[in-house]
Amino acid sequence: MSDDTIQHELDFLKESLESGIITQEEFESAVAKIKAPDTDTEVDEPTQEHEASSGDRDEPTNVDTKPVQTNRKALYIIAAIILIFFIVIVATRQQPEPVQFAAACTLDTDCVQQGKLGRCANPGSQDAVCQFIDPVTVEISLINDARCVSCDTNRMLGVLQQLFGEINVRELDAANAGTVLEDLDIEVLPAYLLSSSIENSSNFERFRRALIKKGDDYLITPAASGASYFYARPEHKSELIAFVLPEDVEKVSQNVQPVLDLFKESIDYRFIIVNDSVANQLKEEFALTSYPTFLVNNRFKFGGIHSPESIKDKFCEFNEDTGCLIQLALDIS
Repeated sequence: MSDDTIQHELDFLKESLESGIITQEEFESAVAKIKAPDTDTEVDEPTQEHEASSGDRDEPTNVDTKPVQTNRKALYIIAAIILIFFIVIVATRQQPEPVQFAAACTLDTDCVQQGKLGRCANPGSQDAVCQFIDPVTVEISLINDARCVSCDTNRMLGVLQQLFGEINVRELDAANAGTVLEDLDIEVLPAYLLSSSIENSSNFERFRRALIKKGDDYLITPAASGASYFYARPEHKSELIAFVLPEDVEKVSQNVQPVLDLFKESIDYRFIIVNDSVANQLKEEFALTSYPTFLVNNRFKFGGIHSPESIKDKFCEFNEDTGCLIQLALDIS
């Protein structure tokens, strides 16, 4: 093998090593094979010499070596396999992970900034963005009736505070409200009157369908506020009416019966089966949208399946009777 050929092979191996195609051990083994003695030449036989003193001569020694050849084809195959393996490993490691979409916000509560009121525009989409504005104080006149113990206002006030942030509540009892109820045609309590400053709130448009314009203010609809006391309706003492869907008659009757057994003649009870025409009338008159619903003394409504004890308590809130001191079953039948 000529010097140029040997140098070419060494250069090729060196480049393979530097590129990571072959290992250091493979490089050193291949170099050793290339630098082995060239076998294309033979060793000359030694000349015969005669020693004058003895007349003997030494027999010539023949040196026969087999040619050492480098299997370049096998080397190329090994290098190619190593190169392919290296490319696969690098491609696998460098493959980017799929980007998972995450919206900037999905709820208004995701948008928080100190001293600002946050709102999520286009929630849950790629265009979602938090918008922040200066909070607007909403003035609220809350009119209630002290006679309605069950007329809870905490839930609705909590909703309003969550929606509008800064609220300032002024409470009025119906007995001290003057002509406000009559002037604004308010028939059911509690009543929530919101000042016109609500128009500058970021959530005004979202809440607008639950509002009725009353002069310069806005009244929350009874259906939205859950108002339950019809203070202006004629009072029918000791009356209990149940508005029931056909499929609920048996279950409601099982829970009402202990109350009827307790008060006997002291209670005037009847139930009305709700069909489409009755439902439309009740929605207009009492803002009812779900059943069963009970009406006590033609003034106070409460909805849902209740236990005998719960029905008795609601009835006794507006009616005095010795039976009110007796506890009934707390569980729904």
